[in-house]
Amino acid sequence: MKRLSLFAIALACSVNALAAPPANFDQRVESLRKQVGVPGMSISIVENDKVTFAQGFGVRKLGSPELVDADTIFPTGSTGKAFTTADLAILVDEGKLGWDDKVTDRIPGFEMYDAWVTREMTVRDLLTHRSGLGLGAGDLMFVPRSNLSRAESPADHPRPGRVRFDAPADRGRSFRESPTGHTSESRG
Repeated sequence: MKRLSLFAIALACSVNALAAPPANFDQRVESLRKQVGVPGMSISIVENDKVTFAQGFGVRKLGSPELVDADTIFPTGSTGKAFTTADLAILVDEGKLGWDDKVTDRIPGFEMYDAWVTREMTVRDLLTHRSGLGLGAGDLMFVPRSNLSRAESPADHPRPGRVRFDAPADRGRSFRESPTGHTSESRG
């Protein structure tokens, strides 16, 4: 019984404690980075909605002295779509978001090329290439890094403070992770 009590106390004390990275973690990462030949990378560990580790390793560009830090944005291409969709799926499972929620209910400043499209656009539409946006539309809104908020981008738009896109390039194509990713950020 005494062992069980000690275990329960230890478990209760550890619930709120955030785990530290293993000893020599940064040295091990740096060694592996060099071994594999990656110029630069960053690692973040998030536990219980708190960042417990965030650090950059190496350089931003091969042959460049500019170091990677925890806030370096890497242009990773389409890999962000999978992470965005997984994040949204978690929110759907938790009941915090629905696939058929209107985008404007989650991002009040969201605006498309047409009032009807703006009003009817759903999270599902953004994820299934039904937005009508052209291939590549919005890809460079946040890379390279900008000090503008999502609501202020793109900076040269005639209606600042709105995220508004051009008329459709073709029907039924073009997933855009920029508004979709913002949908997951606007969940609460």
